[in-house]
Amino acid sequence: MASSRSIKSVETSGHTKVKVHKCLYPWTIDNFSICHRRGVNSPVFSTGPNDESEWQLSLMPCEPRRTFYMKVYLYMKSSKKTVVNAKVKFNLLNSIGEIVFVTKESSHVFTVETPFTYMDVYEDSLLNDNHGLLIRDKLVISCMIDEEYIVNITEHLIVGKYEEDEDKLRLDFGNLLQTGKFSDVTLAVDGHEIRAHKNILAARSSVFAAMFEHEMEERQLNRVVIADISHSVLREMLTYIYTGKVSYLNDIALDLITAADKYALGSLKTICENSLCVDPSIENAAETLILADLHKADQLKAKIITFIKAHIDEFMETEGWQQMRATHSRLADELKRAVL
Repeated sequence: MASSRSIKSVETSGHTKVKVHKCLYPWTIDNFSICHRRGVNSPVFSTGPNDESEWQLSLMPCEPRRTFYMKVYLYMKSSKKTVVNAKVKFNLLNSIGEIVFVTKESSHVFTVETPFTYMDVYEDSLLNDNHGLLIRDKLVISCMIDEEYIVNITEHLIVGKYEEDEDKLRLDFGNLLQTGKFSDVTLAVDGHEIRAHKNILAARSSVFAAMFEHEMEERQLNRVVIADISHSVLREMLTYIYTGKVSYLNDIALDLITAADKYALGSLKTICENSLCVDPSIENAAETLILADLHKADQLKAKIITFIKAHIDEFMETEGWQQMRATHSRLADELKRAVL
């Protein structure tokens, strides 16, 4: 038994995205009148998906005769990252949890132990009884932190290509065609019969699939009569359908491109087109151009027109040109406009 040879390669790709982890931290300060005079710090609290950063709030009184009554600072106490990008907003809540005082959301790049002022509170706002902020000498400060962090994902995909296994697959499917084993349909052409397999034909050709899916004669009789294609060309087309390869392309490319187009085998049509572009000849230039135009093989058509233009005098003497003028006048006129 032949062993398979594995050729492995590693395909690496990366994906970067920014995630936002939201944290709402309410800080309740009892005995505010005392705490305010001396200043007070909140307990340390964590943010991030894995508690990656630790924070602390600090309330400090302002000096006498200052515009503001107190300031609230936010510190990043520690973090697994050197810097942290975050958006922060503060609210003051009344005794029933309603927002009374709101700061504008702002962004900041935090480093460890660097304070950042986020809230300046006026005395009038704080002590106004209508606001209900200091019921029973208790103040509630709500801090909202939207911490941004970048997630980089690197993916490694090991691709194994098994060349000998692929060759064996072609060989096994080729043997199915050659032996006709387990066949369930017969293709009749030029007095010859070729046994084949509906599922393989349908998987490769939408034309065959339509025949076998609908209540057509081919489905009922399990027999398909192939017209306008020779036995040798059909055999080569089936070889491609079963194995993905063509054995005698140079000899039958002109006929095979017709079969490929008729049975919607786009890849085979491209293979034929590429082959015919390689070494065109004056003798078959007219026939090739007609087929390229008929089957909408634009790359081949452009190549042949360029070739004819370079050999226009010789081409005009060929029998193919005379026949084209007689049977394909539109294409002949198009060619003359392109080369003359």
